[in-house]
Amino acid sequence: NHILTENEQSIIYNNQYIEYIKNELDSVNKCCEDILTLLTYKRYSSEDIINKYNELILLTKNDTKDNLFDYFKFGNKNYVLYGKNGAGKTSLLKKLSTELLNTNTVVLPATRDIKYRNDVVHCNSDITLLKALSYNENGKSLFLLGKCLIAKATQEFMNGSCDKDTIINKVQSIFNDLGIDRSFYISSEGVMYLYKYKKENDYYYLNNASDGERSIIFIILVTLLAPENAFIFIDEPENHLNGALMRKLFNVLEQYRSDIKFIFATHNIHFIESQSNIELIYLEKGNRINEWEFRKFNSCDEIPLELLLSIEGTNDDIIFCEGEDHNSCDCLLYQILYPNYHIMPSNGCEMVIEQTKIINKFGIDLRKNALGIVDNDFRTNDDITLLNSSNITVLCVNEIENLFMIEDCLIKVKNYMAQNESIDEIIRKIVDHIKRKVDDIKQDFATKLFRRIHKKNRITCIDNIETTIDKLNEENKESFLKLYNKFDSELNQAIDNLNYNELMRLVPGKQIINNVAQLLNFRNDKAYINLLLNLIKDDSTLKEKLVNLINLRH
Repeated sequence: NHILTENEQSIIYNNQYIEYIKNELDSVNKCCEDILTLLTYKRYSSEDIINKYNELILLTKNDTKDNLFDYFKFGNKNYVLYGKNGAGKTSLLKKLSTELLNTNTVVLPATRDIKYRNDVVHCNSDITLLKALSYNENGKSLFLLGKCLIAKATQEFMNGSCDKDTIINKVQSIFNDLGIDRSFYISSEGVMYLYKYKKENDYYYLNNASDGERSIIFIILVTLLAPENAFIFIDEPENHLNGALMRKLFNVLEQYRSDIKFIFATHNIHFIESQSNIELIYLEKGNRINEWEFRKFNSCDEIPLELLLSIEGTNDDIIFCEGEDHNSCDCLLYQILYPNYHIMPSNGCEMVIEQTKIINKFGIDLRKNALGIVDNDFRTNDDITLLNSSNITVLCVNEIENLFMIEDCLIKVKNYMAQNESIDEIIRKIVDHIKRKVDDIKQDFATKLFRRIHKKNRITCIDNIETTIDKLNEENKESFLKLYNKFDSELNQAIDNLNYNELMRLVPGKQIINNVAQLLNFRNDKAYINLLLNLIKDDSTLKEKLVNLINLRH
């Protein structure tokens, strides 16, 4: 018997899986009967029994890793395949469609031909859907799909179907419902046109339509012409379609053909997240040909799909950093300093912390580890120690911009620009700029400290809420003033003593880097950083200095 687990007992299976299980059970039953016959009539040798026994073991082996059908068995879901480049997606689709799910299957490859020729010569009246798709060149497929559509409509008419229920009417309804201001029409000879909305005489042949319009017609025809209970494999459904239109098209098609099971192969995060009832199958490259490994990450609460898809193309461990994109100074610098890591910008520090923890939680499954780097940003020693325990490095300078202003970087740029001033004179001028901004610096610290303190607050007792809040405010005030006065004293002392290294720890780099750039004869901080990145790339000594200063936590 096929024993269902407690979680499986409420599952609705698709018809193909049910037939597959029946065939498996029939094979097991046949094997048992053969063994019984051998034993009953004593027509056996020890080798016969061993062979039959081994056959029975193979038939009853329940290893879902080897049984691909276990991943495509659900009757109330569609499927999305996604995973590493080179994981064997195309060969998997071929195996599924030709060997395992070889009944009622239709495959639309990523390179599907959506051209259209209305002068194709084809006299074969019994053209089928699969034959039409096999002519995947020079616009023949789409033309022959039109012929199939006419043949199906004719058959429906012969069977007495009324006009509103015909397949042509359904194609028109689906196309019109997409809201693209066009209407679909096909002549009795199978030539297809598009009419501009509410303009009967303003039409054009499908060969003059856009790639998106032809792609829509192509997918609609394939879906409606597919046999009952079919599996339709669509590689890269996003090809030639914008996001909103693509999602709307497949949602409508699923309503018209609820018997069909779609299997999409895509990396398009917006498409995946738009599908409400899908089974997500993460595909990894196996060690041998026609061998695959599958992992399920169905919960966006556990690991966001966008995060998973953004890292799936690399085998390297990951460093999450601040910065909006790969052009941020954070990302560009860390790509130079840590070439053996995949650098992932994560916008703010909170996302760096969250994503680092998530990936490390699933590190074994994903076969990679994650590290994080965040700005110091006035963090306390306790905060830094806690983050270090989660493989998150806190910079020893206040912000990423400060790394570009350490003394070694200033010397490198000064020498490159042939500046006559000494490094001591340049540093004195930078400290003068800091003096003029000291009130802004203290205000920035006070604002961030105030938010951080209140963020840590928790109301633990509501019996006497007014007293609780007063006590909390008093404690917050005491804590705030203690930390603020300490920072005020450290900042003033560092300015008075010209302690530049300490100032790089205390002063937000964003507030002064443009001034530093202009001191060194740059138009702005962006030009200064771009030059310095190139200098760092070619200077192994400076590169090593920055790596040691960051002191990446593993």
